[in-house]
Amino acid sequence: MARLEASGVGLVYPVTETIETTQPTMSWNLFDKPPFKVVVKDKAGQMVAQAQNLFNTSWVMQGKLNPGETYMWEVTASNGETQSAAFIVLTTEQVAEWQRIRAQFGQSPL
Repeated sequence: MARLEASGVGLVYPVTETIETTQPTMSWNLFDKPPFKVVVKDKAGQMVAQAQNLFNTSWVMQGKLNPGETYMWEVTASNGETQSAAFIVLTTEQVAEWQRIRAQFGQSPL
């Protein structure tokens, strides 16, 4: 699996992890003044989604991402400060396996 890194500490989710949903809710801390702009790009750097003039610190993707793909997202504050992170969307098979493991070991502290 590719190594995923994040810039800054403002982004909350998803950051350097795998996710189950193809329509994630992106969330970040108030690292600077709004409004914010969010951009999601695929592995090739092509923009797949964006939102502008956000005053909240979260945004639900309107479109669906492709399972098994790696994405990068960035949030830009009104002063131009940008924070970015990457994540991977699990495939349908990986989600099913993860759900099976959770069901089997759900009470485990590990």
